Amino acid sequence: VRGTSTLYTEKLFPLKMEDNPITYSETHANLLEAFVRAENKEQLLQELLPVIKNIALTSLTCLPWASLKHLIVFQLGKVLDEFNSKKPQDSFDETKTLLSNQVLAFKDPPFTIQRLCELLINPEIYKTTKQYVAAIEKVVTVTTTQPTLTVRDYNDNVAHLQVKMYSVKQSKKNPSKVRQAETINVDVGQSGLFLPNQKEDIDVDMDIEVSGKSGINENMDLDGGKDDDANKG
Repeated sequence: VRGTSTLYTEKLFPLKMEDNPITYSETHANLLEAFVRAENKEQLLQELLPVIKNIALTSLTCLPWASLKHLIVFQLGKVLDEFNSKKPQDSFDETKTLLSNQVLAFKDPPFTIQRLCELLINPEIYKTTKQYVAAIEKVVTVTTTQPTLTVRDYNDNVAHLQVKMYSVKQSKKNPSKVRQAETINVDVGQSGLFLPNQKEDIDVDMDIEVSGKSGINENMDLDGGKDDDANKG
């Protein structure tokens, strides 16, 4: 599953991933379970929005889909209500219910989950309810899914992805080295990137591909002309 372009994602999310490393959060996992049981879900929503943002950035998740999909549906409902409040649409409630049920029907995360979460976090790129609904329909009317990762695989894959995103930013600061692979020392432990211990050298380049099953497929270009595909699981 190829993820959304990193450059495109960064335009939507100016978050500096190297300053805010993404990693599994037990706090978020516990809050998510509490959210599912809560009668007043609004109180917990703000604390859980980073979960949706992180999926939008990485396309990956290790949180239980059975719970996560309820968070997504709740946020989707809020965004749809906001659109409709500006210009009420005919059959709005029916459309809202249909879209929500399509998300709930998935037994695993849809392979379009990254784009779905982008739309939930940045709906303002669409001007009308009709446009937004059409965009949501495209990503929820699919049949292909991706597995939920284990915590260890999630942390490893996200760490590698963050290194690649960091290299893209660095290349923009120094365009003359866009085609030159860089070696960055990173730690892929439980606490995120850039810790002082247990570092490893990872060669990174500009091409990014996210695989929901096996992690990151890194397209290495070390000599400016030949690509050597290596799968990172």
